[in-house]
Amino acid sequence: MMLREVTHEFILQLARDWRPEGLILTPTKGPCYWYVEKERRGFCCIAVVGKQRIARSRSLFVHVDHRRQGLARLMVAECMDLAAGMGCRAMDAHANPNSLHLYETLGFAPVGHNSKLNTTHVFKAFK
Repeated sequence: MMLREVTHEFILQLARDWRPEGLILTPTKGPCYWYVEKERRGFCCIAVVGKQRIARSRSLFVHVDHRRQGLARLMVAECMDLAAGMGCRAMDAHANPNSLHLYETLGFAPVGHNSKLNTTHVFKAFK
């Protein structure tokens, strides 16, 4: 598992290289992304946002050949641990219909919906 600070441009290039279906990348100002990769089978990116120290999950992708093996859960859990270790008080994400259950089983609660993107805004406070 790789864990490093990267630029938004790196994430965009990664998405272009992998060409994942339906991947939504939201540009951000300021913070760099942390990138967790599992042997080129998937990736998860987070950014620490604002003075409130909230980790925002920016993208989560598992290659189609490696889905339904617990990889997304492992990567999100590692990002949560990373965020808590960096002093973040919470983490949020915009979950698509395919990932909503994953986030809910990790303790995230739905707090809103974006009908334009068909995503649910989920939030989890750290203890």
